Amino acid sequence: MTYGNGGIGDNYAFDGMYCNLDRIVSQDEEDERRLSQLSREKLKLKLMKHLAKYSNHEDVLFHATRYLLKEQKNNLILNYLKKEELPNFYKDVVNQRDALQILIRAFFINVVGSELDYFEYNRLEELVVKVSENKDRETAYSRVTEIRSLIYDIVDYKSEREQLKLPLDIVETKNLLSACRISLLLSDFLNKHVNYQSEVNERTKKEFAYEISRPLENAKLANGKSYIARWKARHLHTLEYYASAEIGRGLRKLQAIDISVDIESYKLAAIEVCLDYEY
Repeated sequence: MTYGNGGIGDNYAFDGMYCNLDRIVSQDEEDERRLSQLSREKLKLKLMKHLAKYSNHEDVLFHATRYLLKEQKNNLILNYLKKEELPNFYKDVVNQRDALQILIRAFFINVVGSELDYFEYNRLEELVVKVSENKDRETAYSRVTEIRSLIYDIVDYKSEREQLKLPLDIVETKNLLSACRISLLLSDFLNKHVNYQSEVNERTKKEFAYEISRPLENAKLANGKSYIARWKARHLHTLEYYASAEIGRGLRKLQAIDISVDIESYKLAAIEVCLDYEY
C-alpha cells in the first residue's frame, strides 16, 4: 500500500475497493444538508406567497428590504446601541409596544426624581400619539426634538413646584433621547405602510444631505458649550444605516436588480437575494 501525495493508497478503502475519502459525508451531515435544503425551499414558498400580492416593482423591493431588516432586527438594535454608546439594557425596552412611555416614565423616576402625575402623563400620551402617527412625515430626529421639549417643560414645572435638584444629568438625558429615536425608527419600520416609510426616509436623507452641505463652524453656543460640527447630521439616519455590513450588501443587491424585467422575474430575483441572507 502506498501513502503520500497522489498515491493509490490515498483512496484505498478495503477489500480492493477504492473511494475518495475527502468526499465521504456522514449520515448526520447528509441529513443536515437535506434539512437545510428543505428549509430553504419552505422559506422560498413563504416569500413567494408573501410577495404574490404585490404587482409593482417598488412594493416588491420595499417588502423584500423589510424582510431582510426584520430578520436581523436584534442586530440592528445592537448596532444602534453601539454607535450611540448606549447601555445594553436599552435593547429590551426600545422595541416594546409602549417603549416611549416606558423610557420617559423611568427617566422621571430614576433621573429627575419625581414620577409623572396624571396630567403630566396625559400630556406624554398625547405627544406619543402625535409623533407615532406623524401626519407631517417628520424625521425621527425632529420628533425626538418635540419629546425633548416636553420633557424639559415638565421638568421646569416640577422644579418650581417640588424644588427638584437641577440640572439634569446630561448623559442620562442624551441616552433617553437616543433610545426614543431608535424606538421611533423601529415603530415606523414595523407598523407603517410603504408610502409613509418612503416619504419619511426621503425626508431624512434630504435633511442629512443639507446638514452635511453646510460649512463647518467654530463657534460657541449661547450657554458657553462648544459647538459640535454637524451634530444633527450624526443622528439623521434611516434604519437601514444600522444594518450589518453583510445585510448592507444584501440591500445593495436588492437595489441592483433590473427593474425593467417583468414583475414575476423581479420577485424571483428578490427572493433569491433574501434566501442568501437567511438567519
